[in-house]
Amino acid sequence: MNTAESTLLHGITPDGLRDLISQETNRLLVYNPDKFYNVMVSGEHFCLIHSISRVTLQRWIKLGIVNPEFRDDEKDHYRFRLSDVLKFDVDSIKRKRNKQLILLNAESRKKRK
Repeated sequence: MNTAESTLLHGITPDGLRDLISQETNRLLVYNPDKFYNVMVSGEHFCLIHSISRVTLQRWIKLGIVNPEFRDDEKDHYRFRLSDVLKFDVDSIKRKRNKQLILLNAESRKKRK
């Protein structure tokens, strides 16, 4: 409950109180990265959050996989919306890359035979 809301607890049963607390707890625990839309982070933070190297991030930017919100080309600095960083699925990018590598290796083996 936020401070603007109020709930009448007079006459509530213990089960009703447990249900009310459970509902409020669940509401507070909902993961919502969009609440960080106005927060900007550096490329370094992007790398730290997703455990990738700066070189990987730069490669993904060049390939169009990742799109920075702001870019300072002179200093090679990038800024990202934290909400987008938190929603970004690095594992899917890695899976796609691994599939591509497997297919390339299979094709090169066929050519060698």
